[in-house]
Order: sequence, then structure tokens, then C-alpha cells
Amino acid sequence: MHDWRAALDPAVAEVLDLADDDLGDLVSLGRWAYPAGSRWLDAALLDAAGTARILGLAVDGRLTSTGRVLLGDDPEAARTAAAADLPGTVDGVYLQPDLTVIAPGPLTPADDDDLRAVADLEAPGLAARYRVSEDSIRRALRDGRTRDDVVALFTRIGATEVPPAPHLPDRPGRDP
Repeated sequence: MHDWRAALDPAVAEVLDLADDDLGDLVSLGRWAYPAGSRWLDAALLDAAGTARILGLAVDGRLTSTGRVLLGDDPEAARTAAAADLPGTVDGVYLQPDLTVIAPGPLTPADDDDLRAVADLEAPGLAARYRVSEDSIRRALRDGRTRDDVVALFTRIGATEVPPAPHLPDRPGRDP
């Protein structure tokens, strides 16, 4: 989060500081602080407010207490707040016989990348839903994964047994 704030244009960071916790009317505040800021500043401020909302730092245009700490200048306080307020990653996913995969919480970035290589994200969120399909398996095989790689992934991250799968070819376009 601190890296995101550090990457902002200095004018945008200054307007965020002026706004304190109220991100609801950043454009008006930006025009007051930078009368010659023009449309580039309006767009940058709207983008910053939207990003803060998406990152969970703001709700209904107001910076949360965690968001305030995460955007502050104290990296140790930010780590402490993140550890206390943000959910930890989960160790396993639920593999359903209908080829649905349910992650009951956030996955590690590596596990999420691996899962997205063989399944499509259907419903993002705290409890995400992925779908394994013929197309997603073909994509994984085209990208160099083998049948054994796919089964090993599901075995490693599955909190449940790997359900019986339909026949998977060892290589795309070749049935053994």
C-alpha cells in the first residue's frame, strides 16, 4: 500500500493529505489546491479514490482506520494493521465433483496463479469460486502443463479429495 502511495504524483498525494479521511469530493479539493491542475489532476484523483476503494482502504468515500495507517508514513504500523485487520491466506480449496473449486479465503499469490492457470475465476471475493472446464484444461496443457501437473496441483491445494476427473489427454490434441 505504501508503494502505491509513493507512486502517486506529488500533487495527488498532497490532495489526499488535504482530504484527510474524506475521499468523497477529491476533485473539488484538487481544483481548490491546484487551480491550474486541469483535467489530468481530476482523472488522477478519481483514479486514486477508486483504487483506494478497490483496495479496501475506503468505504463510502471515507478512509478506514486501517486505510489511514496503511497509507501513512510508518511501515511497521502498516504491517501491524494489515496483520490485524486483513484476512490471512488459506491453505486449501474445496474441490467439487461438478468441477467447481471454492477457495474459502484468499489464496497465496502463487497458489492463485497456479489455480488460474488451470481454472477460470468465476466469482472473485473473499471466498472465490473457480471453474475447471475443458477449455481451461486445454489452455493449461497448451501452456506446457501435463496431466500429472494438474492432478498434483489439485492434490497439493485441495482440502478435499480430488474428485474423479473425465479423461485428460497427456498433451493437447493427442489422446493416448
